[in-house]
Amino acid sequence: PPNTPPVAVANATTYTAKTGQIIYFDAEDSFDSDDYFSDLEFDWSFGDGYTSTYHSPSHSFSEPGTYFVSLRVTDTEGAYDTD
Repeated sequence: PPNTPPVAVANATTYTAKTGQIIYFDAEDSFDSDDYFSDLEFDWSFGDGYTSTYHSPSHSFSEPGTYFVSLRVTDTEGAYDTD
């Protein structure tokens, strides 16, 4: 059967934080119907040049501003989804 791409779910909302305040991100609801959660690769981009490959990372921003955070989830066959 053909590979079904995973579904990326970045559990986050618009958040106002102070510079340096730690923000917690979560990809726990991401899934792949034909793969295990533990087999997925997680690639977060925080919009400030920093990234993470953890499924639930934390991050703080050193400069004030508006940042757009994205999550890319890739399965073992290279299919991916972005949220």
